[in-house]
Amino acid sequence: MTRKAQGFIIRKLPYGDNSAILKVFTSEEGLMTFMVHGMQRKKGSNAPLSQLMNYVELVYYPSASSDINKVKELQPVSGHAGLLQHPVKIQVLLFCAELLHYVLQEKAPDPELFRLIEHFFHSLSKEDVYVHHPLWFLLKLLKIQGVEPHLYIQEHLLGFSPETGSMVAKDSLIRTETYLPMEGCLLAIELLQATLDELAKLQSTASLRHETMDRLVVFCELHLLQGKKLRSVDIIREVLRS
Repeated sequence: MTRKAQGFIIRKLPYGDNSAILKVFTSEEGLMTFMVHGMQRKKGSNAPLSQLMNYVELVYYPSASSDINKVKELQPVSGHAGLLQHPVKIQVLLFCAELLHYVLQEKAPDPELFRLIEHFFHSLSKEDVYVHHPLWFLLKLLKIQGVEPHLYIQEHLLGFSPETGSMVAKDSLIRTETYLPMEGCLLAIELLQATLDELAKLQSTASLRHETMDRLVVFCELHLLQGKKLRSVDIIREVLRS
């Protein structure tokens, strides 16, 4: 008997000459593992559908003996044609996929996170201005995971330290060159409070977005990823400079 699931492809691992193992974050079961065949055939190939962060519907045979389920049918969820062919937006999605790969646990449903990704995917597909989307996603993910940076604005403060996860006072004896200045703290606070529909209205310079991302990535790597490094950061910087 087959079952159906909808979800976002988080990771793709080639398997043999014509197959792949997909990690898919599903709405009902959380992260699941699937085996997909027909990756190299010219006719009816599943390769275009298996791009990272594609929103897909799967018909599959649940496995009774392992965590790997065999896919019978793989189809895109309608309404987002062209998103994964956009050369810049796809880089935003790859950044999100790498973050999710590190934080998602197998078969651990997270409805709040799934809704966040779904709304983000819809917004990115329709918006022409998306320079704030990567920062918004990173901040919202940190919040959902319980490691939201505690940012606030006061006159005596110098900025935010990603290493300690706390604000730094102007008269502090402990100084770090990697603190996020107050202007960046204000941008991050605005992003945390903004809805996706409000992102296009936010004003910031490319240099400020770049600096804010750099400091928040350090915070994320230290406090959420246990020291793992995000490889997609260099590419996402180009999006922030747009």
